[in-house]
Amino acid sequence: MRFTQEEYLAYKAKNNELKYTDDADEGKESKLDLKIARYIKDNGLYGFHDRSRGINKAGHPDWVIALPNGRTLWIESKAKKGRMSEEQKNNRLLLLALNHEFYVIRSFKRFLEVVNKKSLEQLQPGF
Repeated sequence: MRFTQEEYLAYKAKNNELKYTDDADEGKESKLDLKIARYIKDNGLYGFHDRSRGINKAGHPDWVIALPNGRTLWIESKAKKGRMSEEQKNNRLLLLALNHEFYVIRSFKRFLEVVNKKSLEQLQPGF
């Protein structure tokens, strides 16, 4: 059986919600966001964190981070037990279908892995 790109993304999203609860940071999502913000500032990167809560489009990822060499990350930060809304899941699928990098981050350790691409096989969304 062959999947179209859209079918594959839908299948992957449904069956692999990118759950990283085993190494998730304890505490609120805002604590993780503060660590990410500090890293961005300390490393001379550009990052946008959506703090508008209701003003922007529903489901917009929490972070858009510009890295060297034209690489841009779309990141949804979540607390250990946080879940993505339907709008967030749909936006994730759209960004992946457009060949963008989208990650659900539950720990600062995971954030560093994504930013530094230490484990390429594990990190690339792929098709």
